[in-house]
Amino acid sequence: MLYFATSRLKWTQFVCAINCASFLGSLFAMIKLNVYLDARRVKAGRPAPLKISITRKCQVRYVSMGLSALPAYWDSAQRRLRSNAPLASHMNVLISRRLLAAEEAVLELRLQAEPSSIDEVRDAVAAVISPKAKPAPAVDPTLVLPAFLRFIETKTGKTRSAYVQSLSRLRAYCPALDSLHFEDVTRSWLIEFDAFLAKTAPSQNSRADYLICLRAVFNFAIDDGLTTWYPFRKFKVRKVRTVKRSLSVGDLRRLFNAEVRPSQLKYLDFFKLSFMLLGMNSVDLLHLPPDAIKDGRIDFSRSKTKSPVSVFVEPEALEIINRNRGRGWLLDPMDRYKNYEDYRRKVNKALQEIGDQDGAWFPELTTYWARHTWATVAASLEIPKETIAQALGHAASSVTDIYIRFDLCKVDMANRRVLDWVLYGKK
Repeated sequence: MLYFATSRLKWTQFVCAINCASFLGSLFAMIKLNVYLDARRVKAGRPAPLKISITRKCQVRYVSMGLSALPAYWDSAQRRLRSNAPLASHMNVLISRRLLAAEEAVLELRLQAEPSSIDEVRDAVAAVISPKAKPAPAVDPTLVLPAFLRFIETKTGKTRSAYVQSLSRLRAYCPALDSLHFEDVTRSWLIEFDAFLAKTAPSQNSRADYLICLRAVFNFAIDDGLTTWYPFRKFKVRKVRTVKRSLSVGDLRRLFNAEVRPSQLKYLDFFKLSFMLLGMNSVDLLHLPPDAIKDGRIDFSRSKTKSPVSVFVEPEALEIINRNRGRGWLLDPMDRYKNYEDYRRKVNKALQEIGDQDGAWFPELTTYWARHTWATVAASLEIPKETIAQALGHAASSVTDIYIRFDLCKVDMANRRVLDWVLYGKK
């Protein structure tokens, strides 16, 4: 997260925050871990070994997990045993724990120095994933770590990586994490943990993110009836205001009307489409199925919050969709890319290069700016914040909100007003 640069000191903090966020965001960018059932040399009806596949710059290495499963019970898409497999729940816990241990090992390795080879990464993973690992003993429900691990199992993508990073910092602060009970985490403990984080995370918001992850685990444990202890009642997690990532209407029009190279057009199209679909996030936009548009609308659940969102596809957005339609997806990038983040990085790079002979216009521009910009433009048109929140798919802010059936016409009208103002100068 970023600071306002209003003084030399704050500017230094601002730069440090950017560097820290960029570094942490790239930790897993080039090294990918997955669970792989190696059934290549296994006879029919026999169990196959489970391995962790390590991919780095088109090179692949494998490390045995010391576990095996029948191929008929293996869900290759979810990378876990199907629910009808014997001891499925127990086995899936072991698989998740060993994958998390591998992810932590890679994170710690890259925090020290960039690995010189994929074999160095393999050795680091092998050191923590022993083929002779014994099944875990009965879990004490009052311990923090098992709940943390179970909670991480519910997360995917960047959110999962954030929790893995948070767990790594927690383990660095508390070497005896395996025996840490919920009630051991007091207000004083949290203050000391925050002070520890300050030594490695220069941004207050970065430290707050780690603490928010821990707080989410406590809420998860309370909901599961594992504890009633909640030290965050008297310990407030505070974030500082961040620099807004939005374009002015003038800059947005300049970007939309930019004369770009043919190779850049599809990336600019992607940003435009995200904006025209209420600032839809890249992960949601890229994973829309080919038949996502029904009766002129796209209905989906946000990957981040699971909140339902319904978007009316305006003609300008439909034109871009038709120009970039895919076979297996609504848009064509995921027909070519296995990981949506790889495509998102290419889009960001292309957006940051748009400009003229004097240089790039928006060197910090990313796809996420489409979301912030839509909200900012909507607010400038005095569209109610409740309508903006509904359009963005924010979770309900109060119990009352849950019982209000929001009129989608308000959101549709808001989007039309935003597009008319940006595209045609009509208020």
